[in-house]
Amino acid sequence: MIDLEVKAKSRTYPVRIGSWRDWDLRGLLDLESMGAWALVADKRVWEHWGQDLLSAFGSAGIDPAVLTLEAGEPMKSHDSVFQVYDFFLQHRLKRDGVVVVFGGGVLGDLVGFAAATYQRGVRYIQIPSTLLAMVDSAVGGKTGVNYRNHKNMIGAFHQPDAVLVAPEWLLSLPQREFRAGLAEVVKCGAIRDPQLLTLLEEADPQRLLRSTVLEEVIARALAVKAAVVGEDETDMGVRHILNYGHTFGHAIESATSFERFLHGEAVAIGMVAAAQLSTRTVGMDPEAAKRLEALLVRHGLPVRAPHVDAENLMELMTMDKKASAKGQRWVLTPEWGKATVSTQVPTEEVRRALTYVLES
Repeated sequence: MIDLEVKAKSRTYPVRIGSWRDWDLRGLLDLESMGAWALVADKRVWEHWGQDLLSAFGSAGIDPAVLTLEAGEPMKSHDSVFQVYDFFLQHRLKRDGVVVVFGGGVLGDLVGFAAATYQRGVRYIQIPSTLLAMVDSAVGGKTGVNYRNHKNMIGAFHQPDAVLVAPEWLLSLPQREFRAGLAEVVKCGAIRDPQLLTLLEEADPQRLLRSTVLEEVIARALAVKAAVVGEDETDMGVRHILNYGHTFGHAIESATSFERFLHGEAVAIGMVAAAQLSTRTVGMDPEAAKRLEALLVRHGLPVRAPHVDAENLMELMTMDKKASAKGQRWVLTPEWGKATVSTQVPTEEVRRALTYVLES
């Protein structure tokens, strides 16, 4: 069992990493102050692990109402939010109630947004079931839905009361989704923890899922995320570094209608582009950029997005929500473990970096 703490300005909360059998919810949560519980779960995940989760809750005297949904990027919409609101109303959830979301990043964003906006905000707990959600989206309080083909365009900051991570639940995850989650782990190593990159280089990709090193990989990535969120909760400064590869990646997702690439796969391609941009603008060693690309390939992630229109991507990136009045914010890495943010990047260099990942 590994315990971390996120010290955000609005709230400090625990992150517990280990088997659900050892969570000790009575010791972790202030159950006396909590009213009714409403749990929203990914239907597929619930079929595998729902009874285990109910056992963990039952041992703490918690009996939640349960709603299962078919997860996937298309559900990240206002229609789905209204469905969750209806569930809350049906079970008379009040301001002292607790929402639990059990699923991947899409469901976490959706239900987190519903919790942030229902009765002007109710408490919620993240129980991520995918690697991507475990190391990234479940921590930090970003919630939201897509709007008119723009990813996460409508959302809110709403920190959870706790994040509970059970690595064994990844055993039911499709291999492609597990690999996609590794992209966010690589990102954490790239911006703050180069030893994490080494750990992944030394790990056997075929055995990582069942390896004892997986818990350490998750914990190290989460430690990076927790530290950055603690420094900048609402994404006004240093937290921008968590978007390494995401400006390129989100544009690639949008240009392919969120159908061709999983989020982590698009981020992997985006990081390759960001590394190329770093070699052109902040003096990153080209060999370091090649190292990143080789690591992603080693773990089965895509590093190219052929047959995507470059000009369409350039246009989509101008709409990215991470842009400021001063221009697009680019996260760059002079070396691994160090990241910087710049709005002074020549458009032509961006186009060259993009061209690199669009080649067949």
